[in-house]
Amino acid sequence: ADCACHRRGWDGEVVLLTSAGAITATYCSPAGAAAAHGMTWQDAQRRCSSKALTKAKIESSTPPILRYATAWDGEIKRREAAKAATEKRKVAQQAAAARQKDAAAAAGAAAAAMAALRKP
Repeated sequence: ADCACHRRGWDGEVVLLTSAGAITATYCSPAGAAAAHGMTWQDAQRRCSSKALTKAKIESSTPPILRYATAWDGEIKRREAAKAATEKRKVAQQAAAARQKDAAAAAGAAAAAMAALRKP
């Protein structure tokens, strides 16, 4: 075939997403997605090219929600990295709080020991 999606190096795969961001179908190109959804190629291209990749934007998009597979993959990786960074910060904050609590307990024990030593 002579269409763009069957040429060497093609990376224009399109995914159909639910409002929750789950992939429910994959198409070889915007033209394939357009044919599957009864829309013009231009409309499918516009939907695929949308920069609305955030969770809130996807949730509020009008179906069918089409995005280029490579862009969606990049968004998923960005979300996973952000989630991992948040988890790492949370663990670090918990560790810092535990160290602070341990330091306070040690200071209290030291003060009690010093007070006991001062008693005749």
